[in-house]
Amino acid sequence: LYEAQPNVENADRTARASLALGQISSSLHAALVIRVQSTEWKQSSSTAHQIAELERCEPLLHDALHRKNKAKKGTQQFDDLTRKWEELYIYCEHLRKDLQRTNEERDNVLTSMQQYLRLAIESYSTALALASAGFDEDLLRPVSELISLWFENYKVNNDGTVDINKLMKTVAFEKVPSFRFVPLANQLFSRIEQSDDLRSIVFQSVLQDLVFKMCAQHPYHCILPLIALANGKKVGSGVSGRHASAYIENVGNSKVAPASEIISRLRKEAPPYVVGLLATYAILGDSYIHLAGADTSSFHKQVTKDISFSKVYNNTSMALDKCLRKGSATMMYPPAIFTSVPKLQPDGNYGDGEEDPIGAERVRGFKPVFSITETGLHRPKIVICLGTKGGEFRQLVKGEDEIRQDAIMCQVFTIVNDLMLRRRSTAARKARSKQFHHQLRIATYRVVPLSPASGVLEWVENTVAFGDVIFGRSPRNEDVGLHARYYPKEWNYLVCRRHFVEAPSSVKRETYDVVCRNFSPCFRFFFIERFGHDMMEWHAARMRYTRSVALSSMVGHILGIGDRHTSNILVHTKTGEVVQIDFGIVFEQGKVSTCMG
Repeated sequence: LYEAQPNVENADRTARASLALGQISSSLHAALVIRVQSTEWKQSSSTAHQIAELERCEPLLHDALHRKNKAKKGTQQFDDLTRKWEELYIYCEHLRKDLQRTNEERDNVLTSMQQYLRLAIESYSTALALASAGFDEDLLRPVSELISLWFENYKVNNDGTVDINKLMKTVAFEKVPSFRFVPLANQLFSRIEQSDDLRSIVFQSVLQDLVFKMCAQHPYHCILPLIALANGKKVGSGVSGRHASAYIENVGNSKVAPASEIISRLRKEAPPYVVGLLATYAILGDSYIHLAGADTSSFHKQVTKDISFSKVYNNTSMALDKCLRKGSATMMYPPAIFTSVPKLQPDGNYGDGEEDPIGAERVRGFKPVFSITETGLHRPKIVICLGTKGGEFRQLVKGEDEIRQDAIMCQVFTIVNDLMLRRRSTAARKARSKQFHHQLRIATYRVVPLSPASGVLEWVENTVAFGDVIFGRSPRNEDVGLHARYYPKEWNYLVCRRHFVEAPSSVKRETYDVVCRNFSPCFRFFFIERFGHDMMEWHAARMRYTRSVALSSMVGHILGIGDRHTSNILVHTKTGEVVQIDFGIVFEQGKVSTCMG
């Protein structure tokens, strides 16, 4: 139908049918993979014992035939030998047929598995290539499944049935627009590495061609992850408590060389504005990395705000507020704000670097001073980036910390939000009143790793730490906390903490109960103070709070997110939602860590 009338409507119909076929083929392939990997399959498909038994019986069969032929016909000996030979012959024939049947079944299953794999890749590729901008189904899932099929099978010995690397290159990546793969940039880029294995070399060639295409066509979204890979050796004094040399030795640097090769290829073959963006992103990224690793301990006990960049940069020309100088070649193609990427354009039209991309601003400069956070193990820096449209973007620059995990967690939250949004947009949800905006969502923010030990995070405006709401910002100003204002005669949090920590382990539970009796819940007053002027706003804020807590708790439980203390949970003062930050402990790592008390 599409070939006869290639219009948008028929293209979407074909995409929908191909998507369904791809899902069916992928499910059938997955079922066969589970079967082939099962213990029962390995035992039933093993023909070694059948071959050994047949090899043992064949000489006996020949010997029985020889003895039968030597015996005199019509005698009892001849009849006995004939009967024995017939029994052996029948047994050997059964063995041969069982062996043949086993091999045929095994070959049929393996052939079907490869056919389903090919069909799934071809179907998903067709759907992703034909789906229009108004396609009403989520396409992130088929993209993810397509890439997963590739990653899981590129090393599998397919006996020449399916060359999956060639199939992905000729069917998927040549047919499917590159913007479809941009949401999975982190997963794709993380697979780049050097390899000596033949299959891995072919896989890396196809993968790096895709990464090159993504960077050349969508530079604002893909250049930074590539530069971060190339900065694999820039770990400063260490990462998350591990010494720099030990960290590099443990994680290796196999990704640095291939990432650098892709950058060199982009400089030679990419459009001029992409080459210019490579330079400006690299310069600004190095300046961020320098600031992230700068020692600011001398300021901790004095002033922590409005510190001049010149005090932490040896070469002031590389300072964050001066590295992209006006009138210089570096400002011909200024990068987009690191923490505010442009809207993804399917046609790759971002203005060729001559104008601001749609939905974003480019870097015009920085305010000449920075601040230091009041808390945090490594005391991150706060800077304000100035946009070309007059916007001011507050950013958190972190060093000596592994924030790539944070970036992955925020990506997961974004996917969860998309799923919840699609669920809410069904007919049943549309029928409900939306005046309170009761959708389930997790607040997200932009996290940009620049090296294994540093990165830039979007500052979440209008938020305050949960602990600051309850206790106040510091012991000296504790009267600003809700608890001190509404329950001034009860224990403050320092007394509660000391009482619990000093208690023997045998009575921790009883001590906790005592603390609870002397520290009343007070968070409800936050909603009264912030939203009490309007009953509807008060109710809406409470609903947003409870729903955001519910969803983040479910996702946090599934992903094993730990370290959820009152400084790592923020509350949005305009909406009432909770904002989770700092994901240094995930996947149940907290179960093997020690805790105070």
